[in-house]
Amino acid sequence: DPALVLAAMRSGITECLVEPITRADAEAALWRVTMGGPGEPGEIFAFVGAKGGVGTTTLAVNTAVALSSAAGGTLLIDLNVAGGDAAILLGGDARFSVLDALANTHRADEAFFRGLLTSTPSGVPLLASPAAAFGSPIEPARLRALLEFTRQRYRHVVVDVPRNGSATREVLEAAS
Repeated sequence: DPALVLAAMRSGITECLVEPITRADAEAALWRVTMGGPGEPGEIFAFVGAKGGVGTTTLAVNTAVALSSAAGGTLLIDLNVAGGDAAILLGGDARFSVLDALANTHRADEAFFRGLLTSTPSGVPLLASPAAAFGSPIEPARLRALLEFTRQRYRHVVVDVPRNGSATREVLEAAS
C-alpha cells in the first residue's frame, strides 16, 4: 500500500522486508540497521583465476558459504557469462541471470533484485551466470551500479570473475 509506505517513511522507517521473509533477508536488514547503516557498504571479494580449470569457482562458492555460515548477509555473483558453474556447485536452478540484473540497473529495487536471485540449499543467494554463453562485453557503468547496489544490501558480496574482459577490471577496482 503506497500510502502506508509513505507514512512509514515519514515516521522514520528505514528498512522494509517483503514477504516471504527469508533468514538471509532478515539478517541483511538487521546488519544494515545495526551495523552497516547507509554509507557503510559491505565488502566485495573477487575471485579471478590465472587460467581456466584452476578451481576459482570452487573457491568463490566455498568462501561464500563459509562467510554466510559465519556472519550471514552474503551474496554470490557469477560473472562468468560464457558458462559459469556456481549454480551447479550450489545446487541451484537459476531462472534469471546476472545479465537480467545488468540490463535493469535503472530499475533496481529490493523486490525486483530479490526476484532475480537463485535460492540454494546452502542458504547463499546466487546471482547466476546465464544458461547460454553471452558474447557481448559487459557495460562497465552497469556493472559498477550493480556492485554498488549489492554492497549496500549485503555484508559480503563474493564475485566469481572471468579472467579477461572489462568486467574483470571493474570488479577488481571495486573489490575490498
